[in-house]
Amino acid sequence: MPPSDQDRLYQSLYNDFTVAYVNVHVVRREFYPLAKKLVERTEPELNTYLEKVSGGANQQTNFEAHEQLVRYMGQFDDFTLIANRMFSDLQMMLDKSDAYMNKMLERKTNPNKPADDPTVFYKELMPELDQLVNGLKQISERAALLESKMQKLETEWEKTKEKIA
Repeated sequence: MPPSDQDRLYQSLYNDFTVAYVNVHVVRREFYPLAKKLVERTEPELNTYLEKVSGGANQQTNFEAHEQLVRYMGQFDDFTLIANRMFSDLQMMLDKSDAYMNKMLERKTNPNKPADDPTVFYKELMPELDQLVNGLKQISERAALLESKMQKLETEWEKTKEKIA
């Protein structure tokens, strides 16, 4: 029996889901270490500067350095909040995706369950799959924006590092 239009539509949507699911895993695997490295690279120099300033070693404070540091820290805080929210949403989408895949596996492997009416099957699963695809794609888009924000933060760090040195 040739596949129906619903079968082809579902398969196409499932292929989109698979690609989006893999992309989000790549985001989690590659982006998180980059953000962590940024923190690890900046922390020692920030700590050194803050110790120097708070210890009174430099009685004449450099207003430009403080101003640049405050600007950088504000951008860093924004970046951190956005990244944390994105990673939280990413994990939620992965959990929903895993639950969906488990539901699909159960439907396919449960010998005690009579075959589903294809119309019911598509009415139940297509909307859920469509929501998952859209949610996963949004996470990938947010990650791309966040990566751009991190690059700007790197540039801002270079300016800050020069000022506080």
